[in-house]
Amino acid sequence: MARPRRPDAEAHAVREAAKIVRAETGLTSAKGIGGEIAARVVPAVMREIEGDALELALAAIERDLIGSPFQRLASCPEIDTASLFVERQVERLRARSGRYLSPTEQLVERQTIAAEVTDVLAARYDRQLRAC
Repeated sequence: MARPRRPDAEAHAVREAAKIVRAETGLTSAKGIGGEIAARVVPAVMREIEGDALELALAAIERDLIGSPFQRLASCPEIDTASLFVERQVERLRARSGRYLSPTEQLVERQTIAAEVTDVLAARYDRQLRAC
């Protein structure tokens, strides 16, 4: 059974983001561009997940008024990038049977998950850019 197809909105936002990355960095390889897009999307996802009301309001302004494809990739419910982070966080919580983590351990866990999600997204965006 095949995986469900990614939403068209994601591929469209990735192409838009790729244009910005190419212009700003001069990168030309799909792998490099995909990695740079992922590196910009993951912090925005983290703000969406962990942000306070003001941060979320500013992110909504960026998404709606500025039209940032990075913010759209991070926050669009159809694309649902946040689920990648949340799924990994839940797996780790289950693996440790709900044991509490110290603030330092929580930070390390979030950083580890963010790195994993960055890798997953970089590979996904690379595939989408090559398919264009």
